[in-house]
Amino acid sequence: MEYTPTPTAKSLDRRQLKTRQSIRTAFLALLRDKPIDRITVSELAITANVNRKTFYNHYSSIQEVEAEFQQEHLNWLITLLSSPSAGSAASPAPSTFIASSVNAMAQNWEQSRLIFDSGQCHRLLPQFRDILLPHFYRLADEKHIPPDAMLYTLEYVLHGTLAILHSWTHSEHPLPPEHISSLLTGLLRASIATLSHAPN
Repeated sequence: MEYTPTPTAKSLDRRQLKTRQSIRTAFLALLRDKPIDRITVSELAITANVNRKTFYNHYSSIQEVEAEFQQEHLNWLITLLSSPSAGSAASPAPSTFIASSVNAMAQNWEQSRLIFDSGQCHRLLPQFRDILLPHFYRLADEKHIPPDAMLYTLEYVLHGTLAILHSWTHSEHPLPPEHISSLLTGLLRASIATLSHAPN
């Protein structure tokens, strides 16, 4: 994911943007080895090869750097999930959608972990819901399943998926993306199978 300057950063010149990017790169590098509450401004400044004053010229705290990443990555994921290739007009198979989402998170690992740390991951639910809903509606029509049963099962799948992704992004020994995709797809199919046998 390329760095898209925030509205505040867009007013900076090239040298200032380069400094800001150095701070961001150092932050992610440190985040690979330790939790955010153990990262200090001094350590981040040294890693970014800037002094503390320069850091504070751009950010008020470590938490502001974190918040910037959280918002940017959340916006990126929402845009990705809302793209025409992921939308209902050309709704992909659930397995394809799951694999694409998991791979996107794996490619931006530290940023994805920040999303779940922030508690904002629930904002991804509308995009997940819009993409999976057509499949559940089609199944409901084919099997004459009560709408309430279909919606309850979908909510179970959505929140379960977020819980698994949260655990995955925080695991010390995370499974490969293809294993997580297979696990999520299997759980989705099991839920659909249960739904298809729901009483009318």
